Amino acid sequence: MECYINDLSLNNGASGLNLDNTVNEFIKVCTKLKEESFEKILVMPNFTSANITDSYNLKTITDTYDRGNILRTRLISLIKNQISEIYPSNDYEPYKEVKFNNKESSFLKYALINDAPIVSFQTDSLYSDHLLKANVFTINGNYSTNYEEPDIVNFSNNLNVDYHKVYLASKLRENIESDKNWNPLEAPFRLIDKMNTILSQRDYTNLKMIGNQSQKMALYFEVGSEIALLNGWALNNQLSTRNSSGTKKRKIFKAKNGYLSLDFMHGAFELHDSNGKHITEYDFNGVDNNKHYTDGSHNIEVN
Repeated sequence: MECYINDLSLNNGASGLNLDNTVNEFIKVCTKLKEESFEKILVMPNFTSANITDSYNLKTITDTYDRGNILRTRLISLIKNQISEIYPSNDYEPYKEVKFNNKESSFLKYALINDAPIVSFQTDSLYSDHLLKANVFTINGNYSTNYEEPDIVNFSNNLNVDYHKVYLASKLRENIESDKNWNPLEAPFRLIDKMNTILSQRDYTNLKMIGNQSQKMALYFEVGSEIALLNGWALNNQLSTRNSSGTKKRKIFKAKNGYLSLDFMHGAFELHDSNGKHITEYDFNGVDNNKHYTDGSHNIEVN
């Protein structure tokens, strides 16, 4: 996924800043966004030469700091692996003008039209908020002007990233669901690293060994649902009810040509084809247990 630089946060007459700290915070935010699968930060041409203040830019660091300087090393890595230049075009939604704080911005315009977030340097307290309220002017066919004030998700520090955890998870799901090349039956889980992070953060391995069955079921349901949704599977409440009875509780998720059944009696996923026929079983870490039930006992009703 991609996000856009807030071009207004550069060269805005800022003074009294600890510029190394400002750049370091920017790098930390970009790194954390990459962990959330925002792999590219789209910036203007010659981004590294664009002044953050009147006499300080990223080339100041890459060209003049010692080779062993940690900030320089991290910045070079960021530029190489995550920064991507694009060329602003006047033909891109020419009848729409996007401003913030009375200043027009092509990159805020791109972010708004593409429903993407922005990344800001903290060169002004205005850019520290987790949302920036844009001023959007659109010229209609009869040359009348429509005015709106939408919010743009803004990341300028790690607190912003933490605040928008739900937003980031939803964008990741949208990205997976829109992937036309994804075959859920061949690759039901594509975010193994993030799955393992969830299991670690929840202390899942230890918690599943203690507590009564009711507590374990609650754990299986919560963690399993989070992992399924993370990987682009959508919960189907109707099928979940149809395939649950007595102590046999299941949650059924669907994606394209397949179904994923969460067995929260035992803490596992079962993969089914479009007809509900059982294919195999997976642990919550995405490992295929190669349990294939061909007698129909693990099939689910889907019609």
